[in-house]
Amino acid sequence: TVSKVWDDAMMGKCVAIDHGDGIFTFYKNLDPVLASGVEQGKTLKNGDQIGKVGESALAELADEPHLHIEMTVNGIAVDPTDYLSQAAKDSISKAPSTDK
Repeated sequence: TVSKVWDDAMMGKCVAIDHGDGIFTFYKNLDPVLASGVEQGKTLKNGDQIGKVGESALAELADEPHLHIEMTVNGIAVDPTDYLSQAAKDSISKAPSTDK
């Protein structure tokens, strides 16, 4: 469930997803225009698009466009990759490099 959508002065367009059981994922540096239907209180399904990578985070303007993702379990920050399926990890490792 989308628990919050906000614009942060330093991290740009942000979306918080409540997965239940005290698990939250925070997506930041999104394009200002989110995917259709992404708003506070909406329930999303696995695989639904939240938005696109943006350049809205002032704190990270020197970096290449990227998604900033954070995750907490019962209020404690955790490594989001610990919660990804192997298929998702494989997909990330095969993504084109942005190195020049």
